[in-house]
Amino acid sequence: MKWYKSIAMKIILSVAGMILIVNGALAYLFLGIQEENLNLSILRTASQLSETIKKSIQNDMLENRKEAAYKIMETIGRQEGIEKVRVYSSEGKILFSSDNTGEVGRMVNQKAEACFGCHSEARRSSGWRRPSEAASSYPSTAQIRVA
Repeated sequence: MKWYKSIAMKIILSVAGMILIVNGALAYLFLGIQEENLNLSILRTASQLSETIKKSIQNDMLENRKEAAYKIMETIGRQEGIEKVRVYSSEGKILFSSDNTGEVGRMVNQKAEACFGCHSEARRSSGWRRPSEAASSYPSTAQIRVA
């Protein structure tokens, strides 16, 4: 009798196959959970950064010290991992941008995919959203909105 026709080999191959299938399915589920956790962590960090910027400039803005507020935002915008800091009006006009490329005064398209989380027709936002409310929005769009 050949070794590949024996019952022991068939049992071993069946068990090994089942182990591979179960491990593959569990790995797939685990990676999905890890991706979701990573996305929530990124959203939480973006929200925290936005709140930090907002609280850092709040007094300067209330006392009409725009230059001091702009200096803080420029400093934050130069940090590693931060592309730029923008301040928008409620209509979508860029009031300040830390990258100084002539963006100030331009209007942003609030119908763009990155803005859709706050500016969808079904749900108008009054500005800030928490990570739990922003699961479908892009984490890189941490922004400050002024009324």
